[in-house]
Amino acid sequence: MEVTINIDGQALFVEVAVEVYECLDRADHKEENLAHEKRRH
Repeated sequence: MEVTINIDGQALFVEVAVEVYECLDRADHKEENLAHEKRRH
């Protein structure tokens, strides 16, 4: 799987294992959920 990492405004495309991609995806969803929760309170 390929992920995009932004460093100082530059996009870096990195090939990672499926397990790593899934872990990053879950972390991203957790961040979004926390941001929504924070806005509600």
